[in-house]
Amino acid sequence: MASRSSQESKHGAPHTVTGRGEGMGERSEGELPEAKDELVKIGSVYPCKKGSGTLRDAKIMNIRSNEQTGNQEYYVHYVGLNQRQDEWVDRSRLLLPEPLTVKEEKNDAESQNGTNPEQNSSTTEPMDYETPLSPKRKFEEPEPEPKKIKLEPPESPKNELPLAPAKDLAEELTCPLCLELFKEPVMVECSHNFCKSCIENAWEVRNSVSCPECEEPLPEKSFIINRTLEKLVMKTLSRSGLYTENKELLGMCAKHDEKVKLYCKDDGLLGCVICRDSLEHSCHSFLPLMDALDVYREELSAMLYPLDVSLKASEELISQQTEKIVVHKEKMIDYKQHITSEFEKMHKFLEEREKKLLDQLQKQGDDLLKEMESNLIKLENDIEDIKKAIDRAKEKLEETDALPFLKDIRSFIDECQKQKTAIESTERSVVSKELCQATFKGPIQYFVWSKMKHFLVPMLEQVTADPNTAHPNLLLSYGLTTIRYKEKRSKIFDSVVRFNQNTFVLGKNGFHSGRHYWLVNVGVKTDWDIGMTRDSSNRKGTLSLIPANGYWILQLRNRNDYIAIESPAVKLRLAGKPRRIGVYLDYEGGMISFYDGDEMTHIYTFKDVFTDKLYPCLSPHVTFNKRNSEPLQLEHY
Repeated sequence: MASRSSQESKHGAPHTVTGRGEGMGERSEGELPEAKDELVKIGSVYPCKKGSGTLRDAKIMNIRSNEQTGNQEYYVHYVGLNQRQDEWVDRSRLLLPEPLTVKEEKNDAESQNGTNPEQNSSTTEPMDYETPLSPKRKFEEPEPEPKKIKLEPPESPKNELPLAPAKDLAEELTCPLCLELFKEPVMVECSHNFCKSCIENAWEVRNSVSCPECEEPLPEKSFIINRTLEKLVMKTLSRSGLYTENKELLGMCAKHDEKVKLYCKDDGLLGCVICRDSLEHSCHSFLPLMDALDVYREELSAMLYPLDVSLKASEELISQQTEKIVVHKEKMIDYKQHITSEFEKMHKFLEEREKKLLDQLQKQGDDLLKEMESNLIKLENDIEDIKKAIDRAKEKLEETDALPFLKDIRSFIDECQKQKTAIESTERSVVSKELCQATFKGPIQYFVWSKMKHFLVPMLEQVTADPNTAHPNLLLSYGLTTIRYKEKRSKIFDSVVRFNQNTFVLGKNGFHSGRHYWLVNVGVKTDWDIGMTRDSSNRKGTLSLIPANGYWILQLRNRNDYIAIESPAVKLRLAGKPRRIGVYLDYEGGMISFYDGDEMTHIYTFKDVFTDKLYPCLSPHVTFNKRNSEPLQLEHY
């Protein structure tokens, strides 16, 4: 009769077992049978001892040779378990069948021929490998008491299971969702265990109430806390040396191995009751965890309001700065078109002047634009910093667990406070830079006035003085173009339009629209006033010559003090001493500009909205012992 192993090989059995058959004596009770020189094939299923000491059917998935030991290792998949528990095992963990004796071969043959009903009946019993006590093997005759497999080390008491290695046990204590050791383990209705946060997140993401492990539908989102499993995790960590590293995670004091219940306000640390009573924290102030959670949550929440205010203010500044840049660019385009249009009227010999002025516009415009855009970038960076601070604070506030929330909360709040102080202390404003409107949109044709007199547009206004408005101490020439101060006051009728305190006189020419340019020869005078005024402005008493009262005046005092009468007054620094002053009015453009009439360089510009008729306004000022005795001369061509 052929041996059983040869028969299985002949009929293509899942695995082939060959044995020498010599020296195979009786095994001691509870020991695993030795498997020597046996051939294990991929795809075969054998009982295998897991790391926990239990037996379970395992399918051979792959085979390799260990280069260090020279022994064969097998990659097994435990039937009925998740693939994440697949592992490499050595030959000693596989429960391989022993070689058959002559009697067993005979019984096996009779069983196959149907002559041994008792043997057939015994081999049909199901195998239970999940318990490490005494699995039944289909290769043996039924015995009154099944033999128990000895899984513990030889020195272990009989029938007492050994504790599995901490590393292997930790694998069994791993959450199937996060693949880390259980944290607050809970058990669902189908008896599978998960971390509390993992199962809650899984149900929220899946939008269905089922077990993520076995997909079994659950009646509701409910679970029970698995205290036993939680304690087993802590013991496993303790045995493996990982407990100290995970004390804070488990809510234990790293120094005293006590439950963390307090928060030290002075050191910003979590501690236990022993920490509170220790010398290290003497005279320190402690808070219970929940009280500390409320205090610092409120403190962090209070910081959000000023940050929100800063964010809104910065966004408003961003909006204003963007608008300024758009207007600035539009003005650059408008001025460029005006300059080009004016120079086209003066033909080719003015091209050099045109190019020079355009380059000046581009440089000034780019410089101003660069400054405003730099400020825009700074404001945008401030917004990013504020948003990051807000996001960090909100993320911290969303933390519901006291331990992670209070960990480093003091340093976190100090950092937020420093960032808030830095943001508030930084000077932030909208940079509003204006191009020199008088230079680029002034009487450009007059810039080449001495060479192009017959091409000038607008034409030089023929301004003359109006004697009905002249102060009694002013003397006008026959042609009403010269104004001189005299010490003797004239006896003339004091009309409502005449100045009676300030030594002014108005021009006869009034302007209520358009662009106009007129010249005044000031010579070497030490004091004078030149500008424009509204038709409705007050002319009686001592006048405050500011734009709000309808006066736009440029004045000279003490030979070298040039002042634009604004509120407050603006002192000007001129490169030279102009002998002629040009006044340019752009009524619709809302500006009155002053120029050096010889060099055609810009001196100052008033900007306003004009609704009333405007008149030239000028004063030779008083004379002191023949000082400043020269007259003002209105120039005509």
